[in-house]
Amino acid sequence: FIEKVAEEVRRDRRFGLVRKYAWAAILLVILRVGGAAFNEYRKITDQRNAAILGDKLYEALQADSATRLTLLDEIKPKKIDGIALVDLIKVNTLIELGSIDEAIKLLKDISSNIEYDSMYRELADFTSILLSDSSLQQKYEDLKSYTQPGSTLRLIAMEEVALIQIQLKDFSEAIKTLDALIQEPEINRAQATRASDLLWTLRDPVSTNSSE
Repeated sequence: FIEKVAEEVRRDRRFGLVRKYAWAAILLVILRVGGAAFNEYRKITDQRNAAILGDKLYEALQADSATRLTLLDEIKPKKIDGIALVDLIKVNTLIELGSIDEAIKLLKDISSNIEYDSMYRELADFTSILLSDSSLQQKYEDLKSYTQPGSTLRLIAMEEVALIQIQLKDFSEAIKTLDALIQEPEINRAQATRASDLLWTLRDPVSTNSSE
């Protein structure tokens, strides 16, 4: 009799729990279904916004530099990556217009904005180093960190460092840098050709002596 009563109590408790928390289960199902629908809506919305941004950027890039700058100022991307992309195109346009100081200022703003992806920030900092009026030695020091393994700008940085080493007449180090660059598995054909040509020039005694 006690076992039967205990079983009835357990059954009543189970039914009570079901009645009490049924709304939570229903809500969970609604959230899962609604979440999937929202994700699809978000994907569609993101694709539409990306297409609109792409059309506006294409229109701006077809214009002359001065007009492009005006058109870029009118573009208001909804995503942070889009904002960073527009800013970087603005930098390139300012360089075309000869407004180097403004370009460097914008690059520093980009590189210091923690909301931007590290890729955009590193690219902005790297470009600002190249555009700066710092001494060759200072540029060399600033670029060295980008030549380390793992840097997305490693190959470009190695080539730039080699060029600075050549300008500093540190030919032996330039040869080492270019040798290492050629050994990189991800180097493209154009960059490999440039590095090989520089190496050939540096290892040619006549060319090296004439450059000195």
